[in-house]
Amino acid sequence: MMIKTVGNDKPIPYQSRVYELVREVPKGFVASYGMIAAFLPNVSPRMVGYAMAATPQGQNIPWQRIINSAGKISDRPGSARQRAKLEAEGVSFNKAGTVSWTKHRWQGPSDDWMQKTGFDPLEMK
Repeated sequence: MMIKTVGNDKPIPYQSRVYELVREVPKGFVASYGMIAAFLPNVSPRMVGYAMAATPQGQNIPWQRIINSAGKISDRPGSARQRAKLEAEGVSFNKAGTVSWTKHRWQGPSDDWMQKTGFDPLEMK
């Protein structure tokens, strides 16, 4: 599947919002595509997945911290690299390859991010 970009490989507007939010997920924690989408208006989990697949290099976007809702790394090229990066950050996996949401679930964006973006948790979709 081709990822759409604008001009010179610049992210399309929703991707920039996804990347800004993904930067909020700290080392040792993970979020699902759906968790990220829930904080962004008019963005679906699938769109978050497309944005993660198109993550530009060298921009400090911790793409590896976004996994599927089952607590697993989606099976695709690069999944072993993603797991290795997460393990290096202290994220543990059980024998089935699942992350413990109890131990490693991201608790949401910072107050600064919410104020900057005007996000109101009471208005979540």
